[in-house]
Amino acid sequence: DWTPAMALVLLMVGLPICLATAFVQEGLPGHQLASDPPDDTAASGVLAADGEMAKETDTPSAHAGTPGTRRFFTWRNAILGGVGAFALLGFSLIAYFVMWTTGVGPVGSLVAQGIIDERDPVLLAEFDNRTGDETLGAVVTDALRVDLLESQVVTLVEESLVDETLQRMGRDPTSAVNSAIAREVAVREGVKAVIEGDVSSIGAGYVLAVQIVSPEDGTSFAAFRENADSDEELLPAIDRLSQKLRERAGESLRDIRAAEPLEAVTTSSLDALRLYVQGDQSIDRSDDEAGVAFLEQALAHDSTFAMAWRKLAVAHTNAGQLDAAATAARAAYRHRERLTERERYLAEAYYHRVVTLDDEARADAYRRVLEIQPDDPTALNNLSLFYRGRQDWERARELLVRAVDGPGRSNTAYLNLAVTLYDLGDPEGALATIEMARELYPRYSTLLQVEAEMLWGTGDHQGAIDAAGTILDVFPDDNVLRLEVLGLQALVEASRGQIGAARRLQNERSVLATSLNESRQVFASELQIFRLDLLEGQDTTAALVRLENRFEDVLADVAEFDRPYGTMATLWAEQGDGTRTQFWAERALAALPAEASGSMLVQMVQRAVEASMTIAREDYAGALEQYRAAQLLPNCNDCFTDMIARAFEGLQEPDSAITYLEETLDQIPLTSVEEHEGALADRLVRLAALYEQVGRNDDAAATWSRFADRWVNADAVLQPRVAAARANAARLSGGGG
Repeated sequence: DWTPAMALVLLMVGLPICLATAFVQEGLPGHQLASDPPDDTAASGVLAADGEMAKETDTPSAHAGTPGTRRFFTWRNAILGGVGAFALLGFSLIAYFVMWTTGVGPVGSLVAQGIIDERDPVLLAEFDNRTGDETLGAVVTDALRVDLLESQVVTLVEESLVDETLQRMGRDPTSAVNSAIAREVAVREGVKAVIEGDVSSIGAGYVLAVQIVSPEDGTSFAAFRENADSDEELLPAIDRLSQKLRERAGESLRDIRAAEPLEAVTTSSLDALRLYVQGDQSIDRSDDEAGVAFLEQALAHDSTFAMAWRKLAVAHTNAGQLDAAATAARAAYRHRERLTERERYLAEAYYHRVVTLDDEARADAYRRVLEIQPDDPTALNNLSLFYRGRQDWERARELLVRAVDGPGRSNTAYLNLAVTLYDLGDPEGALATIEMARELYPRYSTLLQVEAEMLWGTGDHQGAIDAAGTILDVFPDDNVLRLEVLGLQALVEASRGQIGAARRLQNERSVLATSLNESRQVFASELQIFRLDLLEGQDTTAALVRLENRFEDVLADVAEFDRPYGTMATLWAEQGDGTRTQFWAERALAALPAEASGSMLVQMVQRAVEASMTIAREDYAGALEQYRAAQLLPNCNDCFTDMIARAFEGLQEPDSAITYLEETLDQIPLTSVEEHEGALADRLVRLAALYEQVGRNDDAAATWSRFADRWVNADAVLQPRVAAARANAARLSGGGG
C-alpha cells in the first residue's frame, strides 16, 4: 500500500526540480534567449567572431541564477536524479519483498516467520462492539469472514468446530465468541493464531482495529487499523483490513488484488447486511422461521443480495418448502456474479440440487470449491454424497476422513463417515464412529437415530428399539424429533411381526403430526398403517382406496413435487390395476419441475412410473426394459431390484428372479434399510417359493426357517403364517437342492 504513495512523493519532489531546471537552462517562456558566455569571459561582453566586442543585449537573459546554480540545475542532473529516485523505489520494493518472503524484520509474513504454516487453521473471534449499534460487531465479523474465506493461505476454523468445543467447555454454542473465549477455544484445539478486533464510533464514522495474536499468551503478531467516515465506507474499510491481514499472513498480492471488493460480492447496503447476519444466526440456532423473516427483510433492502438468496434457499429446504427453496436458489444463481468465488460455486451447487437436479453439475461445483479451499467442509461432505450415490464408497470415505481430520470437521461429516463405513461393510467401524461423534456432539440427535437404524439393519431389533427410546429420554421436549422416533420404532416392531405395537405407534405419530401441522408425517403414518393392514390380510384394494382418500385430504397443502405420486402408482401397479396406475403415474410426471427435465433424477422417476404402467398391463418384458434403463442412471445402481425380480416372476423366469431377490437380502446402503426391512418378510416368502419351483429344496427350507425365525415372537394374527413356514421347512428339509 505504501508503493503508490512513495511514487507520488517522488513525483511531487521531482516536479519542482524539473521546473527549476527548465527555468535555469531555458529561460522564461516568451523571452529571447542569449547565449551562455564562456566561463572565463566577462558577463558584460564577449569578442565577436570578427574580433569586435559584441554589444550587450537589451533583452533580459532567460538564464537565472549563478553559474554554480546553472551547473547544478542541468538536464543531465535532473534525469540522473529521477532515475536514482525511482531506483530507490525499486530497491525499496525488492527489499520489502525479500523481507516479506524470508520473514525478516517487521514486515515478514507470518508463514515465512514460521508462526503459522500455509493453510493452518486460524480462529476468527467476534469483534468487540464499542458502538451504539448492537449488531455491528457481528456484522463486521461476518463481513471479514466472507473475505478471509477466499484466502489461499488463511484457513478459518469452521463455526461448527467452535460450537462443538464450546459445548465441551460447558458454554452455550449460540453465544458470541469474544476474544477471551476464542483464545481458550484455540488453545484446546491447537490453533496457532486468533484474529480479534474491535469497532468503535467516531462521530458519524467508525474505527476498525484488528490484530493477529497468539492464543497462548496474547502476543500480537500483527496489528492494523482502518477508518470509515460513514456507513457507506464501512465495507471498503473492512476490505482494506482483510487485504492487510492476508498480505501479512503470506498471501500473494496477485491473489489479494484479484478478489472483488466486499460490497461487490455481498451487498452495498449495511442495513441488508445487518439483517442477513441476524437471519444467519437465527438459522444456526434452528429458528428457521425467524431466519426466513430476517432474510426476506434483507432482500427488501437489496434484491440482488445473492448470499441472502442462497441462505434463504437453505432455510426453506430445512423447513421442507421445496418450491420456495427453488425460487430462492434461482435468484441466487441469477445474481451469482455478486458472490465471492467460493460462494458462487456453492450457490451453483445448491441451484443444481433443488432446481435442475443435475448431480454431475452439482458435483463439479463442489470440486471447484475444493480447488479454492481444499478443507471446505460443505464441499467435502456434499461431494462425498455424490460418490455415495454412485456406490463409490471408498472415494466418499476418503473425502469424509479429510473432513473430520481437518479444520472443517462437523457433526454431519462424522455422521456421513459412519454411514459410508456401514455401506462399505464395516458396521463395527460405523458404530464406533457414531460413539466417537456422540462424545463430541452430545446434543446431535441424528447420531442416535442413525445408530438405531444401523442396529436394525444388522438384525439387532431390540437394540434398535432401545436406541430409539434413548433419543426420547435425551430430547423429551422435541416433538418434531419424537415424530421421527415414533416412526422408526413402529417400523422395527412391524419388521419383527409386532403389528399391534406398530399400529399404536403409528397412530400416536399421526395424532402428534396432525397437531404440529406436519402433513407429510401424517401421510407417512397412513402409508405404514396401510402396509400393516396388508400384513394382517385385509383386502388390498379396499385398503388402497382408503389410502387414496387420505392422500387427497392430508397432502392438500404440500407442494406438487413433494407429493408421493410415484409411490401410489407403484402400489396400484402391484395390484395390476392399469387405470389407477396410469392416473397416479401421469400426476407424478406432471409434478416434475420444468428446469429439471433432463436431470438424472427426473429420468429415473419417468422410467419408474412408465415401468409401473407396463407392470399393471402385465407387460413384464416392457417393465423389465424400463427398470433396467433406470438402473443405468447414476445414483440408481441398486434401485428397483425387487421390481426387476417381480418382472422376471411375471415372465416365468424363476432363476433370474432368484438372482435379483438374493441381491435384496445382502447388506445394502443404510439409506435403504427402512425399505429393505419392511419388505423382507414378503421377499423371503417369494424367494422360498421360487427355490422350490426350481428344485432347490434345501435353500427353500432354509429360507422358510429364516422367515419363521424373524416372526418367532409375532402377534397371534401372524402365527398361522409362522406355523406354515415351519411346516414347509420341515417338509423340504433333506429333499435335495
